[in-house]
Amino acid sequence: MSQGGDNEERDGNDESSLVPVAAAWLAWSGIVAVGLYVTGRRQRLARNALVGGAAIEATLAVAQWMFGEGVVPKVLWRIGGKMDDEQIDRVFGPLKLGVNYAEGEEGRIVVDPKWVADRIVKVKLFDGKVVRMHKLAATSFAVAYEAAVKASGYHPKSVQTFVPRHIRWDRDRELSLHSYGIAVDFDPTLNPWGKKKGVIDGKPEFVREFQKRGWVWGGGWKPKYRDSMHFQMTGVQPASPSPSGSV
Repeated sequence: MSQGGDNEERDGNDESSLVPVAAAWLAWSGIVAVGLYVTGRRQRLARNALVGGAAIEATLAVAQWMFGEGVVPKVLWRIGGKMDDEQIDRVFGPLKLGVNYAEGEEGRIVVDPKWVADRIVKVKLFDGKVVRMHKLAATSFAVAYEAAVKASGYHPKSVQTFVPRHIRWDRDRELSLHSYGIAVDFDPTLNPWGKKKGVIDGKPEFVREFQKRGWVWGGGWKPKYRDSMHFQMTGVQPASPSPSGSV
């Protein structure tokens, strides 16, 4: 997958002078979008909330296209820290039971192919692995993964990303962020859930490369939530302790 314009050369001063203008435009668009969404929610104006939410998603997509792989997760982390389910649906696309997903077997869900086609893309990593991620997370993940592997020397064999399911494969729990393609588990057998430390715990460089790009590591959560195999694009922490395994 192409990494975007990080290495592109620009001739002359005209284009570079547009960067502050573009940044200002994005900031203004973001403020208007958030304003529409918030006022729509507070005043129960469904149209405003819908338009504002769509504008937020569009602004984030344009920001990533213009400014590179790390901008979207960094913006999400800095403006909210933790995103609730409604915000996740608004930014990454809603998943609603009976609307665009159905319950599957053993905690899996079956997502509408159109939702998947509109949002999930294949990402070829530097080591040849091919994974599926949400389009807003794809480039950021590919760059963070390569940097993390090279900085730490830890090269995961298992990289689990888009897996539509409930947390812990339990249909009584909420949807896992893997269902949105914005979470990843590395080598679950080597990086266990809970207090026991795994390989990643001994590789701070690996964690740091993801955190630098706005990703959140489950190994840094409170002991009852701790999940060292798990990284995700938002600041969401599991709502309740999992008995074993990742979210």
